[in-house]
Amino acid sequence: MVDVQDRKTEFVDKVTAHECGILHRGLSIFVFDAGTRLLLQRRASGKYHSGGLW
Repeated sequence: MVDVQDRKTEFVDKVTAHECGILHRGLSIFVFDAGTRLLLQRRASGKYHSGGLW
């Protein structure tokens, strides 16, 4: 978990953070080719969080 200033406060597992709406750090990666095309990947429909979304 983090506070509103992004300071780590304590540990919670990923599922709990998502289910309870707890503020936590996340990571996104954008992959571009030389022609500036963006790679998109659809999440598996069985995922507990945002399943089936692009």
